[in-house]
Amino acid sequence: MSGQGDDKAERMVERTLARGPADVLALVEAVRTAVPQAAESREGCVHALLHRLVKDGRVVVDGRSRDGLPLYRAAGTPAQGDMGASEPPVAQGKRAQAAARIASAVRDPAARGRIQADIAAHLGALDEAGHGQRFGAVRAVRHLLHRVDRGRPTVVLTATGGDTVRRILLHEGPWLLGATLLFFVLKLFIVPIYHIPSKSMLPTLQVDDRVAVFLPNIGGVPERWSIVTYDKGGTTYVKRLVGLPGEEIAILHGDVFIDGKLLVKPDEVREALRSHVGAWEFGKDTPRGWGQPVERAGGRSWTWRSGGFAAHPPSELGNSYVLRDGYARLRGERGERGGLVLELRRGPGGSAEGEVLTWTLEVGLQGIVLREERSKDEELLAPPEVLASRQAPPSAGPLELRLSYVDGVLRAACADWSWQGGRAAPDAALGLTVGERGPGSRVLDVAVDRDLHYAHLGTQGVPHGGHPARNAHRISKQGVFCMGDNTTDSRDSRYRDPGDIPVDDLIGRVRVRIWPVSRWGLVR
Repeated sequence: MSGQGDDKAERMVERTLARGPADVLALVEAVRTAVPQAAESREGCVHALLHRLVKDGRVVVDGRSRDGLPLYRAAGTPAQGDMGASEPPVAQGKRAQAAARIASAVRDPAARGRIQADIAAHLGALDEAGHGQRFGAVRAVRHLLHRVDRGRPTVVLTATGGDTVRRILLHEGPWLLGATLLFFVLKLFIVPIYHIPSKSMLPTLQVDDRVAVFLPNIGGVPERWSIVTYDKGGTTYVKRLVGLPGEEIAILHGDVFIDGKLLVKPDEVREALRSHVGAWEFGKDTPRGWGQPVERAGGRSWTWRSGGFAAHPPSELGNSYVLRDGYARLRGERGERGGLVLELRRGPGGSAEGEVLTWTLEVGLQGIVLREERSKDEELLAPPEVLASRQAPPSAGPLELRLSYVDGVLRAACADWSWQGGRAAPDAALGLTVGERGPGSRVLDVAVDRDLHYAHLGTQGVPHGGHPARNAHRISKQGVFCMGDNTTDSRDSRYRDPGDIPVDDLIGRVRVRIWPVSRWGLVR
């Protein structure tokens, strides 16, 4: 299927070659005469047309002209041989780059070299005449050569509106039709798109996000921590699956317990549910929310208590919320003979009153040391325990220390060193101390993040009127327990309505956020 422009150009090329061999410049001039409107701005397409004639055997390559260009003759005419040919002309600069890029669409090396020489000569002639724009787009010419070389139906030169329609149908039509069909199949049967209308899944999903849902969940239950959609009364809801069929679930002080054991989130889910609390720069003045600096031999230290103003990021968590699970990051500079200290505590009010568990990450001349100690009323209950250490200290200069306690797991990191392990701690608030040790060391800034806090809403699996363990909820064997990530603003399985979500009501898993474009990506 070719257009009228191709037919006219091919007949003109064959008539020209019937009079004797000709090079590409003569053939281009013939095509200009036959299809002037097509050659006006897409003259480079002639090379795809000539390549098709050669592949079809209607035109034969026969030596080179005196200018070194390949010569063509009509099939069935006597061979002429070289006409005192010289070496092929060598193109340079942008002209050579364009010719090489276009010709690279051809697989046969001999044909590729011939076409590259033709294109370079064609571009040179147009430049000399001041008509370089006539050649057309390099990408378009390369695309046509690629189609011709692979034997695909191709409209090369368009002379009428019908030619343009044929080109669209042949070139873009198949993939446009395929893409359209694929879109509707995916949207209707495999990956429907849903709009997020509420704040119930903050911070993971924001209001007006669009998400793609993968449907095939029939015959099985999605993995724990999956974000799922389900139908309730004709309305589609998006929540996170936390409890599986038949399990016993309880929520205590913002943590989830399954069959009496604290539930530990996978790393990628834990990071996705991490929220910022505050950040403080340490300059001449003590940042708000921190106690006055305490001077000690060789340095200073500051203490932050989570019962203070900065521990309440979200007003929606209410006055009963204190930071229990969280992340601390200290950035500073370590002097040649100094060090930095980051200390995390779990204890009443994050202070030294009552029993307190303290983890200290210290970096100095002795290397890196992570210690744990238990105290009560500021007296040690046992000698400090070294959990991990490394003798070689990081180099002096900028340094970052990180400590976190989330889901019963303590994590520590500094430079290329890291450690983590399960630790049992008092169910109390988090406190923080940072310090400078020795000359040249100083604290620059500190940041605190929090883990997801499951609020005690509803009646299913939450403490009310007695010990939390006696308020655990047994999930039905045909249902799952789902909650919104924004746990203070989500009506979910913690309430008797909707309660457990029947597995048969699950629609699919949310995998990808497709809108807005700036936040496009996988959803954890």
